[in-house]
Amino acid sequence: MRITRLVSPVPDVGCVTTGLFPDGFLRAPARFLKRRPPEYWEDLQLQCQLSFGCNPDDGCDPETEELDGEPGVTVAERCRERTTPVEDQWAGVLSAFDDGELIAELRDAAVVAREDSVQALAAAAAASVDDIDLARALNDLVVTGSAAFARFRAEVPSIAAVAERLAGLRPALTDEARTNAAAWARSRALEVATALRTGYGREELGWLAVSAPDDPPHRPVNVPVTEYPQFDLEVDVPSGVHAARTIRTRAVICLLYTSDAA
Repeated sequence: MRITRLVSPVPDVGCVTTGLFPDGFLRAPARFLKRRPPEYWEDLQLQCQLSFGCNPDDGCDPETEELDGEPGVTVAERCRERTTPVEDQWAGVLSAFDDGELIAELRDAAVVAREDSVQALAAAAAASVDDIDLARALNDLVVTGSAAFARFRAEVPSIAAVAERLAGLRPALTDEARTNAAAWARSRALEVATALRTGYGREELGWLAVSAPDDPPHRPVNVPVTEYPQFDLEVDVPSGVHAARTIRTRAVICLLYTSDAA
């Protein structure tokens, strides 16, 4: 669908989102989030020390320099208190994690999913043998990103194709075990795709892996979603003397239901 002129809808009732997630969003498990490196915290501590007027380059030793009005409390001690990583916060200056970025293994999987749905599903199937949580995350990436979903939807891989690729990843598995793992991976990918596009069964799935830097999502993933139908749009936006820019976005049709017979 494509829009080439201005549209100004004035609905009688505004679109609302469903309250699927009590906190407004779903957080990733800590094991799947990239942790900030030690250098980040060292720099944060240095900034704190400088805020107290203690510059190590000028000879000030934060380990021995005491705070004004607080005898016995050193600059280093106070700065360590103020720069302690917060483990239960996924974003923010003091978050232990890098603003929700996934670990390298999952980001790499998102790149693979853009190009090869069969290989991505096989990797998820392989992980399902001994790490079901990782398997689910790998499986999500087959359908949560825009490019990956487009490839998957264009030609949904067969169980046989996934099982054949899985044989190279888990050669010790029996034919039956490979087939079962491949069937699980394919079935769950379809389930996740359906939930994202329609909202059906979304609440039961919980957090879903998505790597926006590598493959932006085609639908909201871990935030509340609307119960109304969504459509993809390309909108031509005028930009003065320059050529119009095409913006990809989504549109929602708010339907009002009534129990009265037509």
